[in-house]
Amino acid sequence: IFFTIIYLFFNLSINNSFLSFLVTAFIVFLKFLILFFNFISFEDINFLNYFIMNVDLMGIFTVRQFFGIIFIISIFCLIKEKYWSVIILTFINNFTHPNSNIFSILIIGCFFIYLCIVNKISIKLFLYLILSNLFYLSYLFYNIQEFPNIPIESTNTNNSYYGNLIKDEADDFSFLWTWIYRLNFILCVIALHALNIIFYLRNYKFDNIILLTILPIFFFIAGSLMEYINLYLNFSIIDHLIINTQPAWKLLGYAFFPSMLLLVKNISNLRFFYILKFHKVVFYFSFITIIIF
Repeated sequence: IFFTIIYLFFNLSINNSFLSFLVTAFIVFLKFLILFFNFISFEDINFLNYFIMNVDLMGIFTVRQFFGIIFIISIFCLIKEKYWSVIILTFINNFTHPNSNIFSILIIGCFFIYLCIVNKISIKLFLYLILSNLFYLSYLFYNIQEFPNIPIESTNTNNSYYGNLIKDEADDFSFLWTWIYRLNFILCVIALHALNIIFYLRNYKFDNIILLTILPIFFFIAGSLMEYINLYLNFSIIDHLIINTQPAWKLLGYAFFPSMLLLVKNISNLRFFYILKFHKVVFYFSFITIIIF
């Protein structure tokens, strides 16, 4: 079901069934590469986990998968300028995976700000997006506050709590841990997106798809700077924000589907794309990949 929606996302965006089939099969192939090389203990291929959005592509009706489906539809609506649909879908996604949707709101919110600046939408749409989601998050916070107080004896300060998590589970949430121990992964992901954008700009102007690709990377870098600065400021609210939302490497994956859309358009501008033999090779490659996987 998920891959059918992915196929429809590309096909409805570019109106080319062959290219849509190709890029969908390519995504399946990337997942196959991860499994195969992990099986033979070649861990460097794991940078693809940072590249691909963490939405359980191969899962069956998981919460992350539902979130991913709604997020993809939201991106499609953004590209097609159906902004009211984006607002409604973003609000609905609060009920699938609230943590992940915080970053979706952040990305789409900044996208709306850009549209306001270039006078493509009214600021009212941005306010509706923010207020509708703030309403839900406020309701959620209120319910949490209503939980009975359970006395827990602890000598940990906020700083030591953060420090202990850095030692035990930093790979799940810490930007800095990712930069220090997975720098090669980050550079590979950013380089792939950068190359995709550079080739795209050779044939097209800067557009919304590029912006949707850049924003997650921008927020990943901004989050890294915020975490680094907070090592000196020691604001507990920032520690808890980073720990509880668990962004880190997952944030890079939000650029995946917009970047794949750039890739599809780049492929369509290659000369050999229109050669019949190339079509046959791609078809057999894609078909065999899907069958084997």
